[in-house]
Amino acid sequence: MTSLSGKTDIDWAAFAAALAPIETITEPVLIKKRSRDFFWYSPILNAELKRCFGDLVARPADTDQMRRTLALAYAHDAPIVLRGGGTGNYGQAVPMDGGLIIDTTAMNRVLEIGDGYVRAEAGALMADINAALAPHGAEMAMFPSTQDIATVGGFVAGGSAGIGSIANGALRDPGNILSLTAMTVGEVPQLRTFEGAEALHIHHAWGLNGVITDVTLRTVPKRDWVGCMATFDSYETAYAAGLAIAQTAEVGCKLLTTVDARICAYFPKLAGHIRADKHLLVSLVPAEGTDAFQAVVRAQGGQLDL
Repeated sequence: MTSLSGKTDIDWAAFAAALAPIETITEPVLIKKRSRDFFWYSPILNAELKRCFGDLVARPADTDQMRRTLALAYAHDAPIVLRGGGTGNYGQAVPMDGGLIIDTTAMNRVLEIGDGYVRAEAGALMADINAALAPHGAEMAMFPSTQDIATVGGFVAGGSAGIGSIANGALRDPGNILSLTAMTVGEVPQLRTFEGAEALHIHHAWGLNGVITDVTLRTVPKRDWVGCMATFDSYETAYAAGLAIAQTAEVGCKLLTTVDARICAYFPKLAGHIRADKHLLVSLVPAEGTDAFQAVVRAQGGQLDL
């Protein structure tokens, strides 16, 4: 198996055989797919990264398999890229120097649910974590709009905020990341747990200084969220309404986003549901806060469309 990337001289067939029984992906089409994230949003990044590929994908299923994978990569001096759901926008999951892509999505167990927290393996999808929390009357304090395909490890490694941040702050704010466990890359990879503020040394470092294996995040009581869309004649009034809603305790929204009318045209499914050529305010509002939400929208000269 020759180097797909053309940037390494490792015998990748032998490398894959040495990893057995750890799952590997050797088909070039699938390797190329896993060499991508959402960098193509940017024409600049697309031109720079679209020809960057890895050589092999490994999918360790637990910490023991992760340790074996990292030790073998170290022994071969192989470039490593960690990958979750690949939903980042900036090329963090792209193997610019070829080498090994470690897909974490097989490490996907929810390990523990307690009062105000959840601990899950790095490859767990955030939608699955929220589903596991629901019977306990809880939900994640924040999560991205891509929660159906994004992993919690990727969110902690590369994210900064999400749906819920308007109520609960940024991911790095005290109390949101309670702890995480990361593994070193070396002859004998070591596990270390980082708690509280110490976890911020690993958070938002894109896996460059440690391979996240599990995380413990804050949870909040689950609420009955209602998606609300309101439109305004100007962006300024949409923004002013958003600010007023954020400062209205009776609303208590989980999401608050203003959208310029020119961008609304890119969402054809909204046609017929919101007023055309108007500026948009999107929110997740608790059912008990919808009346207060609508009152603020009206007071700011807007219309609740949906």
